[in-house]
Amino acid sequence: MVTPFISKLVHLLSHRDFQEVIRWTDAGDAFVFAHTSPVLLEVFARFFRHSNVHSFVRQLNIYDFQRLSTLALLEAIQTSSLPNGSASLSASDYSAFTHPRLWRDGALNRPPCDLTKIKPKATKGKGKAASSKKANGGAKRKTLGTDGEKAGGVRSRVNV
Repeated sequence: MVTPFISKLVHLLSHRDFQEVIRWTDAGDAFVFAHTSPVLLEVFARFFRHSNVHSFVRQLNIYDFQRLSTLALLEAIQTSSLPNGSASLSASDYSAFTHPRLWRDGALNRPPCDLTKIKPKATKGKGKAASSKKANGGAKRKTLGTDGEKAGGVRSRVNV
């Protein structure tokens, strides 16, 4: 099953209506988006229920997309056919990402990609925090001085 995020991303990349703000590179192995464009924020609000570029990038990271280097981004922008509305934007207004399992249909003489294989990467660390709290009984340790008052210094501490 294709996840909602991936299906929405592919939908955005495949429609000409959104090429001003998000589009495939000419090679078809990466996509570029105008992260400073107000139009992009409107598109995000419509498809992702938020208008935050950082949230979009966070989702890309969850799915293990890789940001293109600055040099690759510049090359992608220069070789792409920029729509008329993008003439006022510079290279610093764009970001580009790639994923080894996602490419434009017909790009690089590859068959259509199998979107069901693009899954979020496993999160790490959630289990550790929960299990360590259970092991400690969920309580914080209090440190008291030898006189029973809460200790502020290093010497004469007793764990309770």
